[in-house]
Amino acid sequence: MADLTLNWGALGPFGTQVTDTGGISATVDTGGVAVDITYNELAPGTQAFTFSADGYVAAGEGINPNSHLKLFGDNTLGASDTSTVSFDFRSTSTGLYTDSVQDLTFRLNDVDAGADGDRAAGGTGFRGYRHGHGL
Repeated sequence: MADLTLNWGALGPFGTQVTDTGGISATVDTGGVAVDITYNELAPGTQAFTFSADGYVAAGEGINPNSHLKLFGDNTLGASDTSTVSFDFRSTSTGLYTDSVQDLTFRLNDVDAGADGDRAAGGTGFRGYRHGHGL
Protein backbone atom coordinates (compact mmCIF):
# COMPACT_ATOMS: atom_id res chain seq x y z
CA MET A 1 0.00 0.00 0.00
CA ALA A 2 1.32 3.45 -0.92
CA ASP A 3 1.80 6.27 1.57
CA LEU A 4 0.38 9.34 -0.14
CA THR A 5 0.25 12.68 1.65
CA LEU A 6 -1.69 15.84 0.94
CA ASN A 7 0.59 18.88 1.25
CA TRP A 8 -1.39 22.11 1.48
CA GLY A 9 1.47 23.95 -0.26
CA ALA A 10 0.37 22.19 -3.48
CA LEU A 11 -2.49 24.72 -3.68
CA GLY A 12 -0.03 27.59 -4.06
CA PRO A 13 2.01 29.71 -1.68
CA PHE A 14 1.02 29.51 1.95
CA GLY A 15 -1.75 32.02 2.62
CA THR A 16 -3.71 30.80 -0.43
CA GLN A 17 -7.45 31.18 0.22
CA VAL A 18 -9.72 28.17 -0.18
CA THR A 19 -13.08 29.65 -1.11
CA ASP A 20 -16.70 28.55 -1.15
CA THR A 21 -17.39 28.09 -4.86
CA GLY A 22 -20.67 26.24 -4.53
CA GLY A 23 -18.82 23.10 -5.61
CA ILE A 24 -15.30 21.69 -5.41
CA SER A 25 -13.04 24.48 -4.10
CA ALA A 26 -9.68 22.90 -5.01
CA THR A 27 -8.10 19.61 -6.01
CA VAL A 28 -4.69 18.23 -5.05
CA ASP A 29 -3.22 15.19 -6.82
CA THR A 30 -1.12 13.31 -4.27
CA GLY A 31 0.53 11.10 -6.88
CA GLY A 32 -2.22 8.86 -8.22
CA VAL A 33 -5.08 9.85 -5.91
CA ALA A 34 -6.83 13.20 -6.31
CA VAL A 35 -8.28 14.86 -3.23
CA ASP A 36 -11.23 17.12 -4.06
CA ILE A 37 -11.59 19.73 -1.31
CA THR A 38 -14.94 21.44 -0.81
CA TYR A 39 -15.15 24.39 1.58
CA ASN A 40 -18.56 25.67 2.63
CA GLU A 41 -18.92 29.01 4.40
CA LEU A 42 -21.93 28.61 6.70
CA ALA A 43 -21.68 31.95 8.52
CA PRO A 44 -20.39 35.39 7.52
CA GLY A 45 -16.78 36.20 8.34
CA THR A 46 -15.41 32.67 8.02
CA GLN A 47 -12.34 31.85 5.99
CA ALA A 48 -10.02 29.01 5.09
CA PHE A 49 -6.43 29.40 3.95
CA THR A 50 -3.21 27.41 3.72
CA PHE A 51 -0.82 28.05 6.57
CA SER A 52 2.79 27.24 7.37
CA ALA A 53 3.76 27.09 11.04
CA ASP A 54 5.11 24.47 13.40
CA GLY A 55 2.38 21.99 14.27
CA TYR A 56 2.43 18.83 16.33
CA VAL A 57 3.27 15.62 14.49
CA ALA A 58 4.02 12.38 16.33
CA ALA A 59 7.24 10.54 15.54
CA GLY A 60 6.88 8.33 12.47
CA GLU A 61 3.64 9.90 11.18
CA GLY A 62 5.15 11.19 7.96
CA ILE A 63 3.00 14.34 7.99
CA ASN A 64 4.59 17.70 7.16
CA PRO A 65 4.50 19.67 10.47
CA ASN A 66 4.37 22.96 8.52
CA SER A 67 1.46 22.23 6.17
CA HIS A 68 -2.00 23.20 7.40
CA LEU A 69 -5.43 24.39 6.34
CA LYS A 70 -6.45 27.06 8.84
CA LEU A 71 -10.17 27.63 9.44
CA PHE A 72 -11.47 30.81 11.06
CA GLY A 73 -15.05 31.49 12.03
CA ASP A 74 -15.79 34.37 14.39
CA ASN A 75 -19.41 33.26 14.88
CA THR A 76 -20.58 36.77 15.82
CA LEU A 77 -24.11 35.85 14.74
CA GLY A 78 -24.22 32.76 16.96
CA ALA A 79 -24.48 30.22 14.15
CA SER A 80 -24.31 26.58 15.23
CA ASP A 81 -21.73 25.87 12.49
CA THR A 82 -19.37 28.35 10.83
CA SER A 83 -17.90 26.24 8.01
CA THR A 84 -17.42 22.72 6.72
CA VAL A 85 -14.63 21.14 4.71
CA SER A 86 -15.18 17.91 2.78
CA PHE A 87 -12.57 15.66 1.19
CA ASP A 88 -13.45 13.30 -1.64
CA PHE A 89 -10.87 10.86 -2.99
CA ARG A 90 -10.60 9.41 -6.49
CA SER A 91 -7.99 7.53 -8.42
CA THR A 92 -6.12 9.41 -11.15
CA SER A 93 -4.02 6.34 -11.91
CA THR A 94 -6.45 3.43 -12.24
CA GLY A 95 -3.57 1.07 -12.96
CA LEU A 96 -2.23 1.72 -9.46
CA TYR A 97 -5.23 2.67 -7.33
CA THR A 98 -8.96 2.16 -7.01
CA ASP A 99 -11.42 4.76 -5.74
CA SER A 100 -11.31 3.19 -2.26
CA VAL A 101 -9.31 4.85 0.53
CA GLN A 102 -8.18 3.07 3.67
CA ASP A 103 -6.03 3.80 6.72
CA LEU A 104 -6.59 7.55 6.43
CA THR A 105 -4.87 9.79 9.00
CA PHE A 106 -5.79 13.37 9.93
CA ARG A 107 -3.92 15.60 12.33
CA LEU A 108 -5.89 18.44 13.99
CA ASN A 109 -3.89 21.25 15.60
CA ASP A 110 -4.99 24.30 17.60
CA VAL A 111 -8.72 23.63 17.38
CA ASP A 112 -9.36 26.22 20.09
CA ALA A 113 -7.14 29.01 18.76
CA GLY A 114 -8.92 32.21 17.82
CA ALA A 115 -7.66 35.38 16.20
CA ASP A 116 -4.54 36.90 17.81
CA GLY A 117 -4.08 33.81 19.98
CA ASP A 118 -7.43 34.19 21.75
CA ARG A 119 -9.06 30.96 22.84
CA ALA A 120 -12.08 30.23 20.71
CA ALA A 121 -15.32 29.00 22.19
CA GLY A 122 -17.09 26.22 20.38
CA GLY A 123 -16.22 22.83 19.07
CA THR A 124 -14.90 20.88 16.17
CA GLY A 125 -16.74 17.97 14.64
CA PHE A 126 -15.40 15.23 12.42
CA ARG A 127 -17.60 12.88 10.40
CA GLY A 128 -16.45 10.07 8.14
CA TYR A 129 -18.68 8.84 5.33
CA ARG A 130 -18.28 5.93 3.00
CA HIS A 131 -19.56 6.96 -0.43
CA GLY A 132 -23.09 5.74 -0.84
CA HIS A 133 -23.23 4.23 2.67
CA GLY A 134 -23.51 7.17 5.10
CA LEU A 135 -21.58 7.20 8.35
